[in-house]
Amino acid sequence: MWEFIEAYFIRPVYTGEGYNIFNTIAYAVLFIVGLYGVKWLLKKWKIKIGKKLFYALLPYLVLGGLVRALQDAWVVKHWLLITPGIYLMMAGLVIGIIIATGRDLEKIRKVGWVLAAAAVGLVVAVAYSVAFNLQWLLLIVGVAVLVVVLLCMVFRKTLASRENRVVALGQVLDSVASAIPIAFLGYREQHVVSALVMQPTPFLFPLVKVTLVLGALHVIDKDKGDWNWLLKIAIVALGLAPGLRDLARVFIGV
Repeated sequence: MWEFIEAYFIRPVYTGEGYNIFNTIAYAVLFIVGLYGVKWLLKKWKIKIGKKLFYALLPYLVLGGLVRALQDAWVVKHWLLITPGIYLMMAGLVIGIIIATGRDLEKIRKVGWVLAAAAVGLVVAVAYSVAFNLQWLLLIVGVAVLVVVLLCMVFRKTLASRENRVVALGQVLDSVASAIPIAFLGYREQHVVSALVMQPTPFLFPLVKVTLVLGALHVIDKDKGDWNWLLKIAIVALGLAPGLRDLARVFIGV
C-alpha cells in the first residue's frame, strides 16, 4: 500500500511528473469534499455566499496561479506550492486573512489585490531577467479575450452577467494558455483527461472547455442559492488559476 501511495501521490509532487489517473480521482474527490467544507465554514462565520464573496476571492486565484508559476521557475520552491499543497496553502492564507480582517469581505478583497499585484510585479521582474516572452503573452491573452467576446455575442443570455463572463474567461484562458504553448512551444499537458482530449490536436481542448463551461453555467444558473456562487467560484478556481500559471510560465520561459 505504501509503495502505491509513494508512486502515485508522493513522487509526482517531488519530481514534477504531473498527474496520473489515481491522484486525479483523489484530488477531484477532495475538491468536492472541500466545497462542502467551505460552505459549512462560511455559514458558521455568517459570511454571505454571493457576489461580494465571488469578487473577494478572485484576487487569491490570481495570486495562487502566479505563485505556482514562480515555483515552476524555481524562484520559490516548496512542496506546498505544488498540487494539492498549493490549494491547502491558499485556503489557509484566505482563512487567516478572513480572521484578521474580521470577516470583512471588502478588506479581504483589497488585501488580495495587493498580494496579487505584488505577485504580478515579481513575475514581470523574473521574466525580464530570463526570457520576457511578451509576444506570446499578448497572443494568448488576445486570443482568449477574442473568444470570450465572440461567445458573449452568440450566447448572450448565458453570459449576460459579469460573473459568468469572468467564469468563461478563466476557463477559456486556461484552455488557450495550454493549447498554444503545446502546439508551438514544445510544452506538454500534465493532466490526464486534458492530455487525452488533446491527442488529436491541442486546439480541441478550447472547444471542449467552452462547451463544458457554457453547459455548466446554464445548469448552475437554474439555482439562485448558495451553490450558484460556490460552483462559479470553484469553476473559476479550476480555470483562472491554472490558466494564469500557464500564461506566466510562457512569459517567464520555463
